[in-house]
Amino acid sequence: MNRKALVLVFAAGLGAAAVGPLSAQPGSETAAPDSAAIYYRQVYEIYANRDATQEQLSLAIALAERAQSLTPDNYDYAFTLGALHYRLRQWQEAARWYGKAVDLAPDSTARKNAEVYRKRTREKILQAQIAAREAEGPSLSYSVSFSLKSAYLAKKADKPHIEDKALPTIPVGQSPQPIIQAIEQALPGYRALAQDGFVIAGTDSPETLQRHYQRGVVDFYNVFRSRYFPEPPQNHLVLLLADDPYPLVQAARRLYPNYEFHLDAPFVGYFIPIDNLIIATIGGGYGTLLHEMMHAMIASDFPGCPGWLEEGMATLYERSAWEASQLEPLPNWRMHFVENSRFRSLAELDTLVQHPKLENDELAYVRLLMLFLHEHGRLADFYNQAKIRGSDFSLAAVLADFGAPFTEKNWQDFVQQTLEEYRLELLLDQNKLTPKEALFVQRALNLILDAGLSEDGIWGPASQAKLEAFQRRFGLTPDGVLGPKTWSSLEREFTLRALKR
Repeated sequence: MNRKALVLVFAAGLGAAAVGPLSAQPGSETAAPDSAAIYYRQVYEIYANRDATQEQLSLAIALAERAQSLTPDNYDYAFTLGALHYRLRQWQEAARWYGKAVDLAPDSTARKNAEVYRKRTREKILQAQIAAREAEGPSLSYSVSFSLKSAYLAKKADKPHIEDKALPTIPVGQSPQPIIQAIEQALPGYRALAQDGFVIAGTDSPETLQRHYQRGVVDFYNVFRSRYFPEPPQNHLVLLLADDPYPLVQAARRLYPNYEFHLDAPFVGYFIPIDNLIIATIGGGYGTLLHEMMHAMIASDFPGCPGWLEEGMATLYERSAWEASQLEPLPNWRMHFVENSRFRSLAELDTLVQHPKLENDELAYVRLLMLFLHEHGRLADFYNQAKIRGSDFSLAAVLADFGAPFTEKNWQDFVQQTLEEYRLELLLDQNKLTPKEALFVQRALNLILDAGLSEDGIWGPASQAKLEAFQRRFGLTPDGVLGPKTWSSLEREFTLRALKR
């Protein structure tokens, strides 16, 4: 039996009301919306059934597609198709329909509902791609998101070296308006604003872009200036920011059509020197932005900086915290490479950094060295010695000049202690949500329970309490743990209420 026949049989089985619309001609201006609405009600009934089979859900997709063909610009039908494909784990199609729902959303509430699901679906796509790559064999390198919990395997890929200029270079002190005009002309839907030597651009509102500047740029920039770079950059630094990597990769391809930009991780970060441009995701925090900002500031301050030192300093603030108004770098996901590789002595590091390109485990040890220097207050001195000594700079010689505490014994103790801290944090963090997961759950709880939670991606006691309330309401164990049953129930109830709008 072909698919069309299956649809007819199944729809007829739903009741006599289904028979008329299935034979209605879409050419009728009055019949089409009425017919589409009947199809939609049938689809809703199927989706609401928590025990719906794969065959029933597939038939529901056929009905929803028929409704959508009769009324193609309907938000509900697009969202419904996204939900059905999501439930069948057909992530690419789900993302496509949720994207269409975002475009068709009649109000901000509907747009938020579709957008939060589109983001979650994109995460599913990445996880599926990574799982497929993992099966390819041991040639893969390890990479993870900024939450210690979420691990991703991705193929190692070189960033393109861009030589085609896309944006004007404007000295600080002159109007950055030509940069803003160039961005808004090259990237439809993007807007940009200027602030104290920066141009911040994205698809967010000006208020949101300004908030990113306040939260993710100005204080960090001032710390970098005070610690390492007394002279300010000469030219405006351009920041292209987004929560997700997809629009940023698309923007990079539009700006630089002659170069390849790949997406193989849930975050993206580029510094493009020719345009003094940073492209960075900020959805999981500002760590990627800080990494690329360090690249940009070193490029302005010390163009001849050794590559290993520049990359080591760039990795340093990928994960950091404010403590007593001081910015302190913390152990991050690169510790995985340290944990799973042999120990590197200071003497070996001196030889290692002379290699033209570092592997992941080697770079992880370079970042540890940066942490070691920072802990003893000598990283800025170390960087300045590299500037002063130029080609005569030697890691071993500078550490010898620094004297105590830069001994092999202290280095070994530091590496071991940092590894123990990393393992402990992984243990404590294993049940925490990533920011995107937390945002999704908060949005769902607000829609389902009218919970009144802040949708900020920060999981706290209020969110935990509302999750337990959700579990009690829907007959689940109220343990506050997002197990498979809770996730499934949460996604289903969220979708049902979004469809009821």
